[in-house]
Amino acid sequence: MPIYHMENEKMLKRHQLLQNKLRQFGFITQNAALLNQLEMMERIVPTDISVLITGESGTGKNILAEYIHKNSPRKNNNFITLDVGCLSPQIIESELFGHVKGSFTSAVSDHKGAFERAQNGTIFLDEITELDLNLQKKLLRVLEDKVIRRLGGEREIRLDLRIITATNKDIRQLVKSGKFRQDLYYRLNETTVHLPPLRERPEDIGPICQFFLDIYNKQYAKKISSVSTAAMSLMQDYSWPGNIRELRNVIKSATALSKREVLWIEDLNIFSKSTADTNPQFNGIKPLDTLEKEYLLYALKIFDGNKTKTAQALDISRPRLQRILERHKIAE
Repeated sequence: MPIYHMENEKMLKRHQLLQNKLRQFGFITQNAALLNQLEMMERIVPTDISVLITGESGTGKNILAEYIHKNSPRKNNNFITLDVGCLSPQIIESELFGHVKGSFTSAVSDHKGAFERAQNGTIFLDEITELDLNLQKKLLRVLEDKVIRRLGGEREIRLDLRIITATNKDIRQLVKSGKFRQDLYYRLNETTVHLPPLRERPEDIGPICQFFLDIYNKQYAKKISSVSTAAMSLMQDYSWPGNIRELRNVIKSATALSKREVLWIEDLNIFSKSTADTNPQFNGIKPLDTLEKEYLLYALKIFDGNKTKTAQALDISRPRLQRILERHKIAE
């Protein structure tokens, strides 16, 4: 067997093993480029190297952070998540570093911050770019000295933990514009994992759908086996601005409401990317009848007007397609 075939088989086996591990955490991908990147990430999982995870909202950054922690030597200790973007500037410092009783008006008791609670484990700071420059400076000092003091406190608390951060912003651009400290960026960016948006991973939509179908079939006592060819085509054409989080909600809703064993287009609360792109005023809400007609025209265009191929792609008979075309007054 040629060497390149042997190497390819070895890579496929490694990817399969990695996919199985990730699936246990609900992270599903068949994208070769992403799997190559995650395979590289696997090498630093057993270490304490800081990891910066980038990607749009809903791409699974929090799942990947937990995966890193649960497969590291610190897995039996706390994994503490703090979404910086959800906190007001007035309480972020207290939530990060803690405070002592009486340090400010509402501090009625001592409070352990996220860093202290993550002792010997991992802290995951989501939306790290939302920190203001003052707190960025304090965070850098903590990471370099591995020591914190609670607000209003004098006692130094030495830290032993791993830090993972994430952002949905272009952090390098923020560094260039002076909105994020370059020295802190270098400290957090010992290694980076970028999660591409779902629209760039169309091959992942089917497996992710099936994963969520399995979950919600059990939750709602349904027996939906799959998604129709036409519905899958629609989903692969859609831009998924909310990424996997949005796809999960679409499948959850469709599973709960559908009375079929296979999900059809009308079960899905989404619209065609091509429709949105060609109709700037379209706000995502249209009558189902209009959407069906637009999608039929789109499908016919894809197959150069060939009704037999169009019917096969839509998972319907050719006579049924003809009746639908007549109903919409779509000419030959």
